Amino acid sequence: MREQHEKHQLEAHRAEMTRAADSYHSKIAQGKTAYQDFDEVTKDFDPAAFPQLMYLVAGMENAADIVYDLSNNPLKLAGLDRLAEKNPRQAQAALVSLAQSISTNKQAHSDAQSQNIAEPLDRLQPSRVSGSNGKMSVKDLQNQPWLRG
Repeated sequence: MREQHEKHQLEAHRAEMTRAADSYHSKIAQGKTAYQDFDEVTKDFDPAAFPQLMYLVAGMENAADIVYDLSNNPLKLAGLDRLAEKNPRQAQAALVSLAQSISTNKQAHSDAQSQNIAEPLDRLQPSRVSGSNGKMSVKDLQNQPWLRG
């Protein structure tokens, strides 16, 4: 009975991992169409090196965006992977926060493009003309024509 139960659990685990892998690969395929440089940015990314994190990412709606962002930020990837190993619930919350941030940024970018808002002006350059406190110095007084004799 125990062997049968263990065998059933192992099969359920394999089925869940296969489902997560299929979901992950289908979402990554969508990312290739969303980003022109997706393959170039993610070429060094190995999902097998981060199994717990990739299981969590597979359940996210914008998994391709998350993988793209994590590929650009390897320190964030390492931190989330360590968090996924130690505390998966907290890692899930961090991934949800990251996903919301990415979707908010995308929405703001599309809104800015649709409203045809001009880019901000360049930074102001400081004037080369020095300011004065209103009091005339000795040099200023010497250059005044009304004080010449």
